[in-house]
Amino acid sequence: MMPSPFLFFTYRITPEVPPSYYEKLFDFIYTQYLVPQNQRFINIKREPTIKGEKLTYTSIDQQNNPQLDVEVKSGTPFELKITPLNSAVPKSIVEETKQDILIAMQAFSQNARSATIGFAWREGEKIVPEAYTKPEKSFNRLFLETQLLFFVIFIVFGMFIFITIATAFPSAFWVAPLILIGIQFIFVFYSNRFIARSAEWTITEANPIIHLLEVYLPVGEMADFKKTYPREKLLAIKKEIYDEIIAKQGEVDAESAQKIFLKHGVPCELQNLKAKKVNVYSLVKNIADRFSFPMPKIVVSNTMVPNAAASGPSPKRGLVLITTGILIQLNEEELLGAYVYNKNT
Repeated sequence: MMPSPFLFFTYRITPEVPPSYYEKLFDFIYTQYLVPQNQRFINIKREPTIKGEKLTYTSIDQQNNPQLDVEVKSGTPFELKITPLNSAVPKSIVEETKQDILIAMQAFSQNARSATIGFAWREGEKIVPEAYTKPEKSFNRLFLETQLLFFVIFIVFGMFIFITIATAFPSAFWVAPLILIGIQFIFVFYSNRFIARSAEWTITEANPIIHLLEVYLPVGEMADFKKTYPREKLLAIKKEIYDEIIAKQGEVDAESAQKIFLKHGVPCELQNLKAKKVNVYSLVKNIADRFSFPMPKIVVSNTMVPNAAASGPSPKRGLVLITTGILIQLNEEELLGAYVYNKNT
């Protein structure tokens, strides 16, 4: 049975990369997602259009029967059109096809972020450089973010306690587990304070905003960029952006930031700059109110490693740690989801 010409589904998708990356995004979807999966897709075509490019292909089932015709057009936003080829195709297959394209786009975005420089500011606070890897502040990062070091120390300390008591006081060997439980209780009770020490900024209702700027570099040029523009140079640029833009306008905009980058000899296209500000206090308060939780203390760690954590011995002594990396990468809806996930786990 031939489908009705009106039986199709359309979606508009805005990629998480600037328009200058759209051609590479199409390359990625075509070469890394569609072509390698010839057991799922046939009739794969890529062709130019007046506004950009178009990908078309047919999705087949396990018996090689055509199920869907799919069309992806570049633009702002991208357009996705999915046409079932018979009335027996369930809506779940259409949704799965849409999610496949979204996942491919997200995978490309993650690759693109490896060539991205991020900046973050908090009004009235000292300008501090961003950390891009966990080794910086290694003790704090390992102990307070991954707690890996804490786990190793606790195991070694526990063995020391057991051996010492078994050797010196064999009859009191039963005391060792109680000592370890007591020590663990102390760490849990003060966990919010330990985690807060790893953060640069404490968010308050009076000062709730984090300003963010993302600079997309050509893929593969991150290493050369870091050699040409060391941390001290970037910190000077960051301070000037704060003094000349944020302090005067209340937020950073891409056009003004570009002028400062060019002034310091840093080449960047306007379309490769993304600026935003996030009201972190309001974000967390909305979630706390939704689940009837007391408002937790909020701290932000200025590291581009995306991470978030909720801790504390009780709801009244709760603490939320958010990194600037996750604020840059996720939109508000995704941030809310990340917070709920951490609360539930």
